[in-house]
Amino acid sequence: MNLVFSNPWGFLALLGIPLLVVIYYLRRRAKVVTVTTLFLLKRTQRESKAGRRFETFSNSFPFWLQVLAVLLLTWLLVGPKYGESRRIRQIAIVVDSSASMQPVKEDLWETLSVALEKLKGDADEASFIVLDHDPKRARIYQGNDPEALLQRMEDWEPTDGAMDPTASLRIGRSLVGPDGVLVYLTDHDGGELPQSAIRLALGKPLANCGFTGVTVGEEGGDFVWTAVVRNYGDSPQTREWTLETLDRKRSDPRSVTLAPRKLSVLRGKFPKGEERLILRLSGDAMTLDDVMPVIVGKPRIARVSVTGSEAVRELGARMIRGFAHLEEASEVTAADLVMKSVEGGEEAGSSQAAIIFYEGNDGKRPSGKWLAEEHELSKGLNFQALSIGGLTAVERRAGDHVILWIGSHPAILLRQDPISRAEQLVFLFELSASNAMKLPAIAAMLHRFCETVARETLSSHTATLETRQLLTEEFPEVGASNEFELIMTRLDGSEEELRLTAGFRDVQRTPAEPGFLSLSYGGKRLLDASVAFSDTREADLSRAVSIELPEVKAALVDRQSREDRWWRWIAMVVLVVMMVAWYFLKPSQKTNFDS
Repeated sequence: MNLVFSNPWGFLALLGIPLLVVIYYLRRRAKVVTVTTLFLLKRTQRESKAGRRFETFSNSFPFWLQVLAVLLLTWLLVGPKYGESRRIRQIAIVVDSSASMQPVKEDLWETLSVALEKLKGDADEASFIVLDHDPKRARIYQGNDPEALLQRMEDWEPTDGAMDPTASLRIGRSLVGPDGVLVYLTDHDGGELPQSAIRLALGKPLANCGFTGVTVGEEGGDFVWTAVVRNYGDSPQTREWTLETLDRKRSDPRSVTLAPRKLSVLRGKFPKGEERLILRLSGDAMTLDDVMPVIVGKPRIARVSVTGSEAVRELGARMIRGFAHLEEASEVTAADLVMKSVEGGEEAGSSQAAIIFYEGNDGKRPSGKWLAEEHELSKGLNFQALSIGGLTAVERRAGDHVILWIGSHPAILLRQDPISRAEQLVFLFELSASNAMKLPAIAAMLHRFCETVARETLSSHTATLETRQLLTEEFPEVGASNEFELIMTRLDGSEEELRLTAGFRDVQRTPAEPGFLSLSYGGKRLLDASVAFSDTREADLSRAVSIELPEVKAALVDRQSREDRWWRWIAMVVLVVMMVAWYFLKPSQKTNFDS
């Protein structure tokens, strides 16, 4: 073991010793004090008459205390460290946290401990840095203790979807340098890795069956669920499934046999009075897709007020009956959407979201073909069968977006109110003089627009979401993070409030495990959702492989040192010594003499 001084300049503090010697050689010439009684003089105070002069050095206890203090202070200043030169291997491991790694975790302690020993090789010591494949997450482990690393990996939960590890591999390489070892821990093959990384695959092909999706409908007044189960393996599989309510009532097990690489459909009714339930499949290596939370669908509702011509009122009535996210408003002021007709010369202004039809055109149909602009409202729709009686010419405003043209004339446009920012879908033709009420493309456009309006309301709704799904569309544009309450209900019935961070509208995701989720704003419930795992790529465990580590030759010779662990005690001793020396050196109190 070598002794290394991190600050050799600290030895200059030893110059304090000869300085002490010089000081102790300096004495003051004695001064004669005449007193009436000698026993009243406790001690003769030697004071100088004619200035300083050297006298014979006198040994004293305070002197040696001060020398000791100088020596201890010098030891602190030079910063002693004990070190030895040994072979260190810098190792960075990037872990694939996708859900397909769940089976790997069962035997991870045994398999990874062997791999860590092989990575260390002939080095005296290995320094490990373990990173997640998502570079935004904190490091899983950093240190040189393989047992502690394995313990941290016990707490690691692989629940993500597939992710490109390039960014994390780049970080790992920067941490260990060009001579370090970079490993990608995964369960699949994928060719050569960037940053000269080594692939360590610990997977093995396994049979897996799981839920891939569920829908809920209504038949004869009862809610009916339909779930799809898939066999990802190359051999037939038989599984048992049960239906469970939230109060832990469970149906009798039923079996289903799945052909290799095929799907099977399960179907059943909700128990009376229930709007949530849990479908369970008998377990296998992948547990995330063995449960399917189910919730009865309820869309966001937009309240609509319909006024105007008879044709517009008839169309509005059809929409209220046929669109699940529309209901009739009790009055115009309570409406989220206004549907009306206006005369040709009338201004079609509205501070609310609106669907507006112009009446009273010249009856002359413009020539030309129908041309739909690229927009979410018209995407994939065919308007060539639309027939109109004529168009109303209106003055276009800045910001108007034409959805449908006939020749060079706009027929349908999207307008935004400059103050309220509410969108209005404006039809520049008379509804009664067209076949728009019979055209599927118009019905689809109206449905999309109403759905957009409903999405902006704060009405309560339900949804079926996936694990780790962004919740951006579920948060209204108003409200701070402390005004929302996001609650996760696990399948065992326990609840957890999820904390919302800054920028939550862009980054907040559903939990990584199946369950139920609720979102409230200002005490009002906005969302009730089921959260299920349905990533079919990660559920296919038949692609898993095992790839052993190659011979690792890279090793880094490094001098490692540790600081003196007694320095705090030494600092305390220095303080004590200085206080004791001060006590012995302080002048005694002079005696006052009365005449």
